[in-house]
Amino acid sequence: MKYYENGNLCRCLDRSSGILFWRDMIDMLWGIAGSLERIHSEGKVHKNLHGGNLLIEDKKISTKDIGNGKRVEIPDNTPKF
Repeated sequence: MKYYENGNLCRCLDRSSGILFWRDMIDMLWGIAGSLERIHSEGKVHKNLHGGNLLIEDKKISTKDIGNGKRVEIPDNTPKF
C-alpha cells in the first residue's frame, strides 16, 4: 500500500485547527466526488466513507479502504444524475 505523507483528512484538519482556504476545501470536495464517481462507475458503493480513509497527497485526496465496498445491481430505470 502506498504511504501518504500528509495522512488522512482527519489528521489534516487537526493540524490546521479546522481552518482551510476555500479553494483547498473545494479542491478536496472535487477529489472526494471524483473518487466516489470512479467507485460508482464500477458498480460499487463504499459503505464506510469517513475522514480516516480519505487520504491526502500533494493537496489531492483519494478514497481508500474500499474493502468494505459492495457491488450493487442498479435497475435500468434508475435515473442518472
